Amino acid sequence: MKAIIGKTAVIFMSLMGLGACSMGTYVQSKHILDEIHPGMTYEQVSNIMGKPDYRRFNREHEEWEYRKWLSGSNAIVIVGFEEGRVTSMDSFENPQSSQTPPTPVTPVVIPEQHSSYPAKLYRMSDAEFQKFYQEVKSEPFSDERNDMIRALSQSKRLTCRQCAQLLTFYSFEDEKMTAFQWFAPHIVDKENYKEIQKQFDFSSGQDKVKQALGI
Repeated sequence: MKAIIGKTAVIFMSLMGLGACSMGTYVQSKHILDEIHPGMTYEQVSNIMGKPDYRRFNREHEEWEYRKWLSGSNAIVIVGFEEGRVTSMDSFENPQSSQTPPTPVTPVVIPEQHSSYPAKLYRMSDAEFQKFYQEVKSEPFSDERNDMIRALSQSKRLTCRQCAQLLTFYSFEDEKMTAFQWFAPHIVDKENYKEIQKQFDFSSGQDKVKQALGI
């Protein structure tokens, strides 16, 4: 009888150990993010974070997305690479988080007026933006530049400073306002709205900037 109980205990402890190992790939301390640094390779990030849950790439830029339970919070971590090296990282709490580690879910749908956009827009890093800015600047045709800027508004969130820089490609205030309104619902730092207001000479345009940002 004692032998049976002993074997049962061994089996139970083994199963517990396997369960802990599997949870360890998902439940981690948020301090793991401190180990990610610019310049790291794909392999170095994989050694720390494991394989990404989702992967996106466009030309030289690539993004790895992780869904992890970090220190009691259901988090999303985005690691950006250029030419195989880490150039950016963004982490935030999943808006659909719960008290227990959930199965990865579809990102929150963005506002209704942009229902044709992708399900989630991510912040554009400074490195990404400067590269895009130079590409737009080198485009000789204004219609093509306008199409490039409008396409960007459907895939990335910008800061006020980044948005203001793009508005310099437009000569007339009504054109600037149209372009600004593409990005307005997803501006990252609305508190810095004055950076955008500087692109408008008239008070009516400056007021519309605040109105579009909900300020």
